[in-house]
Amino acid sequence: MKVITVNRRRAADEWVEKKGYKRILLSYLPLVLTMISAVIFVSFIIVTDQITKEAEKANAVSTGYIADTLESTVEEIEVSVLRELAINRSLNRFMNDVTGENIRVTQYELSRDLDKLAGAYPELRSIYVYRSADAVVLTQREITPLPAFPDKEFVAAHFPSNRARKWLPVRSFTDSVLTPPRQVISLIQRFPLPLGSQGMVVINVDTDKLIRRIDHMTSPDVALLDIRDANGQSLQTAGGNEDQNDQNSVSATEEYTFERYSSYLGWTLHSGLKKGPLSRWVSVISYLWIAIGIAVAVLCLFACVYIFKRSYRPVELLLERIRQVPLQHLPKQKAADEFAYIEKALENLVETTRHYEQRHQEDWMLGKRQFIRDWLEGEQPVTDEEWQEKARLFGLPELRDTCAVAVVELNDYRDFTQRNGERDQRFLKFSLVHVIRERWQIEGSIETEWIAPDRLAVLWMSGVTDDLLVRMGKLIRWVAHHLNLTVRIGVGLPAHSLADAADSFRQANAALRYKLIHDQHSAIPYAVTAQAAPYSAYSYYRMMAACMKELRAMNESWKQQSDAIFSRMQEERLADEELLAIVQYGLMLLLEEAESVADPVVRSQLEEVVTELRTQMEHTGQLSELHTLFHAQLERYFAQYALYKTSNKYLETINRVKQYIEKHFADPDLSLTHISDKFALKPKYASQLFKEEFGMKFVDFLVQLRMEDAKRRLVETTAPVQDIAQQVGYTTSIAFGRMFKKLEGITPGDYRKMKVRPQQGIDCGRAAE
Repeated sequence: MKVITVNRRRAADEWVEKKGYKRILLSYLPLVLTMISAVIFVSFIIVTDQITKEAEKANAVSTGYIADTLESTVEEIEVSVLRELAINRSLNRFMNDVTGENIRVTQYELSRDLDKLAGAYPELRSIYVYRSADAVVLTQREITPLPAFPDKEFVAAHFPSNRARKWLPVRSFTDSVLTPPRQVISLIQRFPLPLGSQGMVVINVDTDKLIRRIDHMTSPDVALLDIRDANGQSLQTAGGNEDQNDQNSVSATEEYTFERYSSYLGWTLHSGLKKGPLSRWVSVISYLWIAIGIAVAVLCLFACVYIFKRSYRPVELLLERIRQVPLQHLPKQKAADEFAYIEKALENLVETTRHYEQRHQEDWMLGKRQFIRDWLEGEQPVTDEEWQEKARLFGLPELRDTCAVAVVELNDYRDFTQRNGERDQRFLKFSLVHVIRERWQIEGSIETEWIAPDRLAVLWMSGVTDDLLVRMGKLIRWVAHHLNLTVRIGVGLPAHSLADAADSFRQANAALRYKLIHDQHSAIPYAVTAQAAPYSAYSYYRMMAACMKELRAMNESWKQQSDAIFSRMQEERLADEELLAIVQYGLMLLLEEAESVADPVVRSQLEEVVTELRTQMEHTGQLSELHTLFHAQLERYFAQYALYKTSNKYLETINRVKQYIEKHFADPDLSLTHISDKFALKPKYASQLFKEEFGMKFVDFLVQLRMEDAKRRLVETTAPVQDIAQQVGYTTSIAFGRMFKKLEGITPGDYRKMKVRPQQGIDCGRAAE
């Protein structure tokens, strides 16, 4: 009986304890949850405000980077174009030789050089040259008198000015009536440098393409960006409505908080953050909610004190639960009071949340890529301490005594992008990086980073670089066999410090300039390319011109001269761009010769050979292939050209030209241009025709016919010298007398006296008999 009573009492006590636990829990838990919710909400508002401030700082840094990108892009165009034009011989001849014999060749070469410069930079709209001597403008496509040039007002307004070189504000520009105007910024350079009076060069940069270069740097859903030129004209407004082109039209909740002025371009960049509805709502009533949260927390504290006075047990249970949570930097010793301990725990929770959010806000991959680029390109010197810090942050390999840098380049990147979609391109690039890491990660520390769409930097830090060339050669063959990709690899010299690694990177890039003279299945060491012998570009161009001259004369010796050119290129180890420039010069000479052919069918065939050769050159990987291709195409060109030169149509043209001149030599308007228009010949070709077939220039041939007829008329007729001059094609007797005396050594009158008097004496003697 006693046992039953004890058991019942224990059950009742347990029931009472559970009932009290529930009662205390129901009275305490709502207060705690309310207080925690208020604190978390207030913390959320504070964290949001801090994140907004950090975002504004990041926006300021991003705007500065955008401004630097715009300035560096335009400055690169300015430096490159002016450097090329400063040493351009065609520009110098064009400015100084207004009526030279080869003025059309000079104009063609200069237009081609301007077009090549414009094609090197997508942002470059156009380049044109103004010559003040005869007020003409040479563009990339044509030469035009200034009055007929669409941009004549700009030239007239700025040519007399002696202002310092500076990029002018945005303006509307077009260099042809067929081309719609575009917004450009222009740079004027007087010629000769720096403030000459012979003319000027105008460089026009397309602002739309320049702005598109930075489109990916800002998100219109997050940030606001407004770019204005020196005149206050808006060039781009990102992040606002389409009709909000004015800064004043931005709403009060979307303000530009940062301004960056570019003294180089004269542009002003305004930027800010685009706040969403939730952000604006929180921002408007943030202080009110903070006050409400604090009030709720105070009330909860008073309620807790009241409850704690009634029962201390729930507080102990709460403290036990807090101690079981693994919070960092929370003091283990007993706090001054229980509420202070709870407060520390909540503050630690808020701090941990803030650090977590900051870490996820950082763009880890972008930071790592930018660090490696700045380091390898030498823009940001790195100390050993900084490297150790960045190595821990980005997971980079540790420093070694010796390292080397190699650069892997995808051959024919344009064809690579055309053959593969974006997804396949990413997959193949990922596979290439994975292969490099998979094959060599075990043997040594290695780091890879894409420094350009078609170039991958490989940092080899194994401490042993002797067999790096062999490894890279195996990589080239493996990639070609398994990934169906052709790559070329340049390898720099071993580096013994962080600064030397930047030099090794530059050396690896420099080695890739010599792909044509090296085996396409092996890596290109900088040590070999650095031993290239000095050479004279002029001698190569002279040899190429001599080769083309022999081909034009239908001499088989052009083959030996062509072989000699390519052999010398291989011996002197010319860079790819220098080698291709020499070959392109030969193609230009071939194309000029083809344009001089009168027969349109033959001319089209010859031009087709040159065009096909120029297209096939883009896909050659070695100098030997280029040599074979060049020789084969020249054989085709030579066969067709020789067939034309020996054809009946060619001889018929020569006879027709000769007969026409012999019949119309007395025409004062007869000239080489007239002959060219009459028989549909190029002036250059017509001049060449006379030299080859008649052994003299056109002018000499014409003067010879006129002088022979004039001598006949002086002897056989009694017409005055002035009439005879007009009858043989001279408008004045002075010009006729000067030319007659130059050729015969005496005046026309003396010649008549000398020839007529002896004849009259003979006639008188016969009459006496």
